[in-house]
Order: sequence, then structure tokens, then C-alpha cells
Amino acid sequence: MKLIAENRGTVILDACHLVASGGEGSVYAKGGEAYKLYHQPRDLSEKIRLLQAFAHPGVVHPRGALRDEQGGFVGYWMERRHGTSLPNLFAEAWRKANHFGAAETTKTVLAMREIVSFAHSRQALLVDANEFNWLVDGTTPWVIDIDSWQVGPYQASALMPSIRDWSATEFSEYTDWFAWGIVTFQIFIGIHPYKGIHPAFGRGKLVERMIANASIFDAGVRLNSAVRSLDEVPTRLREWYRATFQEGVRTLPPATLDDTGLASPGYRRTYHGDAVVSVTQLSSPLPPAAGFPATYVAHDRMLRIGGRLFAVVNDSDRGLIELDEAGIVRTSWPVMANATVFFRTAGLSNYLGQPYLLTVADQVNIFPAAFLRAQKILDVFSDNGIFAIVLAQDPRTALVSRYLCRLEAGQWRAIEQEHTEETFINAASTGSGIVGYIPGNGELRVYSSKTFAQHQVQSAAVKAEMILEQLNGQIVFRSGGLMYRLQVSARGA
Repeated sequence: MKLIAENRGTVILDACHLVASGGEGSVYAKGGEAYKLYHQPRDLSEKIRLLQAFAHPGVVHPRGALRDEQGGFVGYWMERRHGTSLPNLFAEAWRKANHFGAAETTKTVLAMREIVSFAHSRQALLVDANEFNWLVDGTTPWVIDIDSWQVGPYQASALMPSIRDWSATEFSEYTDWFAWGIVTFQIFIGIHPYKGIHPAFGRGKLVERMIANASIFDAGVRLNSAVRSLDEVPTRLREWYRATFQEGVRTLPPATLDDTGLASPGYRRTYHGDAVVSVTQLSSPLPPAAGFPATYVAHDRMLRIGGRLFAVVNDSDRGLIELDEAGIVRTSWPVMANATVFFRTAGLSNYLGQPYLLTVADQVNIFPAAFLRAQKILDVFSDNGIFAIVLAQDPRTALVSRYLCRLEAGQWRAIEQEHTEETFINAASTGSGIVGYIPGNGELRVYSSKTFAQHQVQSAAVKAEMILEQLNGQIVFRSGGLMYRLQVSARGA
């Protein structure tokens, strides 16, 4: 496809450059630029011209309009940014792996505050700055999809219900700050401020609780032990959160913070075994993490999926190259890397609006998962090529579901669905068909990834804050600089 990029020139985009496709349009990336093409373009060239003036290091703003060869408006182009999706920062496993604690959270949140203030200083409203419209690299945030902003005569309409200020009758700077508060609260605590178990509301009643100001600051709300402490939030900001979410007060958040909360909590308990589950110290200190070998293969980045080593090539129709531990090519796989999000043990491709799960067994497999269409994927765990657990959020309701999935006749099918408040899948495999999984309630679930048999184990030795990993065919977790093995007896498994 040949396009004319204003202020840049001619650009040719192929299928391998596709990043994502949604209801409004498709995003492509090539080199250092990204391109958004609308499915049903109307001439928004004047709005794009207005948004070009929003030059700020934290704003991925349009650099010019995109036109087809006949001169018709079809979209816009912008600089390409590489970062992690903001929901990753909610998850304790990601935070521990990336050494992201209270100080890093505070720095990121203040930078996000400055970006919102910048937009307001230019008489714009973000309106739908939900967690999926932010990227973060280290502690540097970027806001994306700013073509949805309310600016000049162009009114905004789309808004995720989970960040909407239900007390407001129109969009304003205060509704933006409410949305900012919802999103940043989750970076600190790991959970939406209107989740947890409230005695007066059933599960899934998020909007009803938002309308009633029934937040987690209510003393009657019960939270699982994986939720981080409110003490991690700097005092001034914590009081602003309380006033906003529990009392319905609308003010600007504090511009400076008096402290940075507590240090990131480590494990605060000593683990003791019982008749079903045993916890055994394995090492002191921890074994070194596996690094990446040198390789002469041209690539954009390297990663491990399910313990195997891959080089990722973004602008290619064979975007996943498997390497051995010496960096020598084993084989390549037909993966559109631009359109794929990689997790610890699997990947999720969104190609022309259709979701595909990528799993690693004897080979790399990519099969459709139609039940995930239009959902926001938070995490994927896979084992044995046919077993997967998927965490996905419905953007229409903000409800998060956990799916237990099985590959059948070339299609991924959900055999169980359960609403949850988890932000990541705390699971690990032995590598021989046994999967251990600890959901947010702290129980241990043991699955056979071959037969899909499952058992639930209640044990005082199991805590929600144990982050599970695989090491040499064992399920382990880390605590206090040491590593422990989690072992389930025959009676428990």
C-alpha cells in the first residue's frame, strides 16, 4: 500500500508492518514511524493539524496527515515508541522482575501528571486516557491515541466505563483528573480503587460502586493479600485518592509529594509446610538469571518464551527466529512480530482484528482464539502447546476474566471462564505436564496440561504473594534473596 505522509513523503506499507487493528482503524509501524489508518476515514485533517501542535516528550502526537495516491485523507503518522503497556506496572510479577518499586512508581505517576497538565494548558481534554492508552519505558510514560482527545470544535465520545466520572454530566479537566487517579492508583496498589469485596455489592458491580463512592477506602472492603499496601502511596496523594474515590471530592491532585511511600515490600512471612504442600529452601544466593548470547542475526530485540531463545524482527513476515544458547539460528517462524505481544510463556497476535495465541512446544504454533476478539489481553500462560490460561479485560464493562483454554482441532476454545481481580497469571510449569497456579485468593491450583485434570489445594504454606517460576523442572518462588521449591504431594495433586 502506497501512501503520502505529510511532512515526510511517500511510504509503502506491507502486511508485516501491521501492529493492531480495531474498530476505528489499523496501526502500522515501519522503522521509526507509526501510521494510523482509519477504516472509514472522514476528513479529520484539521483536527490532526491542531494536534500537531502538542509537541511534548510524553505525548505521541501526529506529525502529519496520511493521504492515498488520489489525495484523500486516510489517517496520520507519528513517531514510533517502544514501551510496555501500563497494565504491566500493576502486576507484582512484572514489578519484581523489572525492579520497579515505590520510588519508580512515584516518578512515573508524577510524569503522567505533568503530561495531563500539559494537555490542559493547551485547552485539550484527554477524556479516555485509560490504562491501555499509555506506554512506559523505565519511568518515562507516553500517552498515545491522542486523536481521541477533545480539542477545538472536535468533541470526544468514547470512554471506558472504568475511568468515567459518573458524577459528571460533561467532560472537564476534573473528569480527566478522576481518570488519571483511577489509572495511577492501580500502579501503586495493583487494583482498581472500586474493586475488592464490598459487603453491600456483588462481584462485578464496578459501575454501581463508582456511582456510590464505595471504594477500597471503605473499612468493610476485603482485599486479597496480593494487593499492595496503601502505605506505599505518598501521604498527600493517598489523601487525595481517598477524597476523590470515597468522598466524591473533585480537586487537582498534588503537584509535589512529601514522601515516596514505603520501600517495595518483600515477602513478610516465613513459610512452613504441612501435610499437603511443602516449601523447601533451594539456594543462597539466587542463581544468576540467564542472559542473551551474542549473535550475528539482525534483530530488534531478544526474548525467551517458555525457556527458549528467540530473536524478534519487527518488519518481517518471519519475525521470530529461534536461536540456540550459542546464538546460532535453529529456524525461523512466520510470525508478524509487529502485531504480537509476547509474554513469559506465550504470545498474542492481533491480525486484522482477529486474535491468535502463539505457543511454544515442539514447534511454534499460532492458532485463532475467536473468543478473545475485542478484548484487552493482560497476560497469557501456556504449557505443552495445548493448555493456556488467559487474563483478558472487556473494555465495555472493565470486567477481567480468566479463561482456561484448550487447543482443539486448530482452534483455541475457552473451557472455563471466571471473573477475577488479578492483573497477571501467577503460574509455572514443571515442564513435564504439571502446572502450579496461585490466583489472587491465595489458594493453589494444580493442573495437568495434558489431561486438564485440576485440583484445588488449601494450605497455610501457600500465600498469594509467592511469585511462581520454573527452575530445572521444579516450581519455585523467591523470597528475601533466597529461592524456595513448592512441592505438592500426591494427596494434594
